[in-house]
Amino acid sequence: MQFRYRVIAVCMLVVVSTVATTAYFRSVRTPRTQGNQRAEDRAKPPRVTNYFDERAVFLWGNPPAVASAKSQVQAPASNIRRSDYVGPDTCQSCHKEQHDNWSEHSHRWMNAYATEETVLGDFSGASKTNYMGGDASFFRTNGEFHARLSRNDVVREFRIERTIGRRFYQSYVGRLIDGPDPKNDPLWQLDVHIPFTYWIQQKEWVPETHLSEETPDEQRVDPFESKTLRVYSTGCASCHTTRPIGDWLWSYKSWKRAEIYTPHSFAFDTRGYFSEAHPKLAALIPDGRMPSKKAAASLRYKLESLPAPEFAVTLGISCEACHNGCRDHVAQPKEHRPSFFPASPHLTVLEDQPSHDIWGRTQENINFICARCHSAQNVTYAGGMACFNSQEATDAMNGHCYRGSTNADVAHNEMGNALSCVHCHDPHQAIGQKWARTPDEDDASCLQCHQQFVEPDARAMHTHHSAGSAGSRCMNCHMPKISEGLQDVVRTHMIFSPTNRKMIEANQPNACNLCHVEENIDWTIHNLRKWYGEEHTDYSEQMLSQNYPDRNLAVALGWLRNSSSEATRLIGVDALTKANAQWALTDLINALDDPYLINRQFAQQGLETMLDIDLDTLNYKYYQLGRESRKASLDRIRRSLLPQTVK
Repeated sequence: MQFRYRVIAVCMLVVVSTVATTAYFRSVRTPRTQGNQRAEDRAKPPRVTNYFDERAVFLWGNPPAVASAKSQVQAPASNIRRSDYVGPDTCQSCHKEQHDNWSEHSHRWMNAYATEETVLGDFSGASKTNYMGGDASFFRTNGEFHARLSRNDVVREFRIERTIGRRFYQSYVGRLIDGPDPKNDPLWQLDVHIPFTYWIQQKEWVPETHLSEETPDEQRVDPFESKTLRVYSTGCASCHTTRPIGDWLWSYKSWKRAEIYTPHSFAFDTRGYFSEAHPKLAALIPDGRMPSKKAAASLRYKLESLPAPEFAVTLGISCEACHNGCRDHVAQPKEHRPSFFPASPHLTVLEDQPSHDIWGRTQENINFICARCHSAQNVTYAGGMACFNSQEATDAMNGHCYRGSTNADVAHNEMGNALSCVHCHDPHQAIGQKWARTPDEDDASCLQCHQQFVEPDARAMHTHHSAGSAGSRCMNCHMPKISEGLQDVVRTHMIFSPTNRKMIEANQPNACNLCHVEENIDWTIHNLRKWYGEEHTDYSEQMLSQNYPDRNLAVALGWLRNSSSEATRLIGVDALTKANAQWALTDLINALDDPYLINRQFAQQGLETMLDIDLDTLNYKYYQLGRESRKASLDRIRRSLLPQTVK
């Protein structure tokens, strides 16, 4: 039975890929948006920059006449085949400082071989995690790292092959070595993502979140069922390993991302590329004939299934993930600079005015590099920004200040000073557990362009807060911390105004009440109108009445108590605990019973920090599923923290 499920899962992956395969992409998956919105807003498609028909044309042969309407620009050299890449150790000889810094960066450790030096999890065998009626245990055998998932009489054991990450959590890729599955089940030949992860700060094994969309407890994926195990090469490798960009362009998710985010239209002769880079795969398609959708999907699946250690440039994200293949640069450093856009005899750039720098280190190319991975289609707030961190590029391009973005100021575009990701993020420098830059340094990033606010008096007139206060900081108002980032709530990368109509009307996180947690919505709207005028605060009374049933209730408490948006409830917990809102303690304890596991995690973290306690001592685990299973521990918590309660 499990074998049949495994075969069905593989077939379904091919079918899904088949449905998505076409010569041109003309649609983008709409992220699920949380909360109540105006009907006209729900009807609008999401705003996505650089989305035009035929911006990325995938061909099986030379560019046809359809491309002749634009100027065709051939690349200076190839940087997209595996043979064009040299690996980070080669870069080190000339770029030692960058290499040393990168060696500590999270990108470096997105994927690595499991060794004594790289494994951070507790494999002593001393700890066991009980979840969904099963046990996950981690131990060592003959110098190897192993994971065992067991429930009732079904036991599967995996040999750990590689690690994933090391900043907040470390996850693992394993190969099945013992289990009840038939020996011809594909599971035995696949590297799978172990569905439990090691929480480094807590020194604890916990169920992994975000392997699929977060759901209420009763809908969560069962990690003890083999059919739910996620194959690493087809689900994770595109962003956790450095693959040749030619391979990346052909993968399922990348086709869409390439067309949405590419700064230059292009036509890609995939037959020519495969003939050079993967001749065995190219031979599967009759020469000179456009593959059927089914054949193209099968080819894509075979390409994505190639084992990462063998066909990737490196495990993890290394130099050439951004600089592309640099073999020519290494051979002749001065004559051949790295190209920051894909280059190949099989890739033709189609430009109306091809005079600008197509392959240089431009803002557009830099943002495209980051968007290749940082553009997941996640659940969004009513304002369009992601609820969960990993959609940074999409959010950035849907906000202000980025060239070509939907809301880019005319001044930013004309002055040529629109943002790129590296304005704030040094791709070679690790950021550590916490954001290292000071508030003044963050403000300086904004004031480089917005120089009218450099003088303290001018800034105070704009922010209506005293200099140096939290309310005077650019990013606290225009990039508030409303994005869940596994262990912390981090800043959204959509730059927007605190008056944002959609967020205010939907009763979803706004910058004002993230700090002023005790104030009600009428207080917030009154001040926004007084400062910025009716023009920017024309809110629908109908929407306000619908989404704020008690206009006297503290907004942050309403987020926690009444919101149908799980992300909004999570932000309510985070804001109230950071504000040490003892007056909200009853509601914060109730948040430990939220139907979403990730929300309970943040409720436990927040309460433990706010009250300097350890809820483990009261036998509470946020990943306990089902309210009945949590009832006894929650009763103990209420008796301990709310002595007056009778419960």
